[in-house]
Amino acid sequence: MPTVVFHPFVFIIWTASRLISLLLATLFLLIFLLYFVFYKKVLKGEKKLPWKKLIYGVIFMSYIILVISATILNNWGHDASRHQFIPFSLYLSAINQPFFREFGEFNYWFWLEWRNLILSIIMFIPVGILLPLTFSKLDSLKKTATVAVLISFSVELVQGMFGFGIFATDDILNNTIGGIIGFKLFSYMKSIFEKVDSNIQAFRS
Repeated sequence: MPTVVFHPFVFIIWTASRLISLLLATLFLLIFLLYFVFYKKVLKGEKKLPWKKLIYGVIFMSYIILVISATILNNWGHDASRHQFIPFSLYLSAINQPFFREFGEFNYWFWLEWRNLILSIIMFIPVGILLPLTFSKLDSLKKTATVAVLISFSVELVQGMFGFGIFATDDILNNTIGGIIGFKLFSYMKSIFEKVDSNIQAFRS
């Protein structure tokens, strides 16, 4: 492998700015589609859409498009022989990478592999938050985790079948962990808001 001079903080900033730009673009697009197409044309403006559900729905769909863009549309032409079906194989590969290369240079491949593993967890934390916010029936950890697994598996399946990246079992595992973390954060914040609201109601009465 060629030696690459790598600056991890620049790499992180570049990745974050790319994701934010994609999210903003899809957010504005879906606001238009959901409100002006679905509400005005399909419902003909007759049924009232709760503004909170509208916002949550737009954000959720925007984020799903962002995930698809980052994982499928941006990864064309990968070799099928690189598929990872054995659990934790990506972790073993990352662990075996040295932290530094010769002459004290950062090992690009070490940062790249660990970045991908960590991002695959972080990427689904918003999914675990937005699912129960958008769909009231997904009010349990089991339901939210199941949907997170289905979304992740669908993405990996498309990647593996059509060459948009590789199928990686570890990605499904990491995405599910991210979804669980997101739901836990949602549940924690919900309990805090409910407690604050009950205290306010008790103070007013």
